[in-house]
Amino acid sequence: MNRLISLVIILVIMAAMFAGCGEASAADTKHFHEVADGMTEAMISDYGVTSVQYAIIDNGEIVFSGNDGEYAKGADTAITKDTMYGIASLSKMYVSAATMMLVDQDKVDLNAPLTTYIKDFKMADERYKEITPRMLLNHSSGLYGSHYHNTTTLGNEDTSVQDNMLASLQDDNLHSDPGAFSVYCNDGFQLLEILVERVSGMSYTEFVAENISKPLCLENTKTPHDDFDRERMARAYDSDSGNELPDVYINYMGTGGILSTAEDVCKFSEVLIGNKEDILSKESAEAMQNTEYRNGIWVDTDRNMEGYGLGWDSVNLAPFGDYGIKAVAKGGDSTYHSVLIALPEYNIAMAVASSGGSSLFNQIFASNMLLNLLKDKKIIDEIKPDIMPKAPVATEIPEEMMKYQGGYGEGSAFQRSYDIVFDKDRFTIPEGFDGMIPEARYIYNGNGEFKNEDGTITLTFGEEENGKTYVQSEEIMAFPGIGQVELTHYMAMKLPKSNVSDDVMKTWEQRDGKLYLALLEKANSDMFLTPIFMINRMHVDRNNGYAQGVRIVDENNAVTNIEIPVMNGRDLTDLTFYQQEGAEYMNTYDMIYICEDSVIPLAADASQKIAISANGYAQWFKIDGATAGKTIEVACPDGDSFAVYDKDNNLVNFSIVSKNNTCELPENGFIVFTGNASDEFGVTIK
Repeated sequence: MNRLISLVIILVIMAAMFAGCGEASAADTKHFHEVADGMTEAMISDYGVTSVQYAIIDNGEIVFSGNDGEYAKGADTAITKDTMYGIASLSKMYVSAATMMLVDQDKVDLNAPLTTYIKDFKMADERYKEITPRMLLNHSSGLYGSHYHNTTTLGNEDTSVQDNMLASLQDDNLHSDPGAFSVYCNDGFQLLEILVERVSGMSYTEFVAENISKPLCLENTKTPHDDFDRERMARAYDSDSGNELPDVYINYMGTGGILSTAEDVCKFSEVLIGNKEDILSKESAEAMQNTEYRNGIWVDTDRNMEGYGLGWDSVNLAPFGDYGIKAVAKGGDSTYHSVLIALPEYNIAMAVASSGGSSLFNQIFASNMLLNLLKDKKIIDEIKPDIMPKAPVATEIPEEMMKYQGGYGEGSAFQRSYDIVFDKDRFTIPEGFDGMIPEARYIYNGNGEFKNEDGTITLTFGEEENGKTYVQSEEIMAFPGIGQVELTHYMAMKLPKSNVSDDVMKTWEQRDGKLYLALLEKANSDMFLTPIFMINRMHVDRNNGYAQGVRIVDENNAVTNIEIPVMNGRDLTDLTFYQQEGAEYMNTYDMIYICEDSVIPLAADASQKIAISANGYAQWFKIDGATAGKTIEVACPDGDSFAVYDKDNNLVNFSIVSKNNTCELPENGFIVFTGNASDEFGVTIK
């Protein structure tokens, strides 16, 4: 849609919106539009957003709806209100609502054992019998977190992640007692998807269509299993190469698979705030907004962007509490990004979806828009200014703080451990994950507080009721042109020292620094776009007896003991190593990796055939001096792919995305061929 026409339509909508208030002037209307336009332009120009779509619903009516950016780079097609986006983890609100509908029907008891409804749910840890549907909804089940293996595929869907979910969990332990504390957990919502199917007797796609989309007339809300025109989806892009991605399928439907529009999400929000009692009772909607996170260990503030309800990321989203207003929110991040913020007392909600960027940017955008709306409606007098951080004044660390020195660990996608050692008035946390997390320095500021140099992060140490010592982090994140957000969470946990024998440690030291290469991702998995998942560098912490932040127990096993609420204790894993036919393999996150020591150089033959082994494992090769700098041309069987990484493990080419079957081979890099068992690639090297 032409931007001028969009402006006219939005101004007409806004005029109608404020006419009902009888308070707003033309200047207010202009200002409201300028706020939206300024932030979306900043998101597109400065924060990697290709397109953004947004809508506000007020007392059941869509009163503001707009968009910015391109449907596809360089294309004439316009973004409209009906352009669809993946809403990623905002999808959790749909399976949460579905579960609560079954509660309304007396078919599910939130406090009954999950095994009541999923009888074949089993785990290696006997505590699994204590897990309830409530614990899945409020993230307190104790599950490790996420089975990311083939969860997102490009070009076509793959059901293996859900097909294998129960089997994958059978070998898993729990990181803590069920109900002990809440830490973000994707797998719990996959189990809720199974629960909905088992109890209702319908597929999840059918349940969403019949019980949510149909009664709400949501014509643009689908799952990956629905049949619809995929050209209605805004185009998504690889953030590194800029290449357009094939259609993105999030196969983790309960966790992140819903596709929708901002207007449809706003209409669905009416269910979540209790205004559609023919779909979900007001009692259940209000129960979803309870402060579930306070049932266990939690940080010492409610002024936060995290605070779990049932499904909701936050049931007391800052800064709305500063105005005496309750706000609930849920965001989502994958290739697409989304957020929904609702103000239940005022029957107002805003949804934002984007291609590129982050749900964090979308949340700041939505928060600012809603505050401006509240001000224009005379519900609040003024919008409070941003918090101005203060740089620390260096003070010598007192003796009583010295007990907090030692080894610390954290989770979230990949675990790691490191030592915190005080040096007069400061300490340093080393970089992590091959530089993805930069080195950080913190200066003692007195009163038990350490701050980074610009004062935007404040760390404190303390022991919680479970006997664990944590580093708590209060962060002020500012994004010029968009706004500011605050987050308080536990950053790391002090690790109990693992007493590892010299013989066992010698085995692990031989793995230190080695690369382990993923073997079982589908040829169209988006994991190839995230090298840290495909090429895992082993880090052994000799001082504390950990590897990858996981406690070493013997020559071939390490078991997680991270227990961190909120976010940094999510997505945990154990490590298991085994030897087969002279090669060492590692099993972690339900993925299998092979040690680089068993990977041979790519032959320099001008013409050759490379076949996928009978077990379906990907074929990895090193790029040495014999092939470096040469150009490879690959004839891929239909549906298969190859990917090339440089010496720093950066992705150089992924054929499914680049649609380029030729590539210059980087020295000391890797090339991987992926496809069905026994498929054969034709390779030419020039």
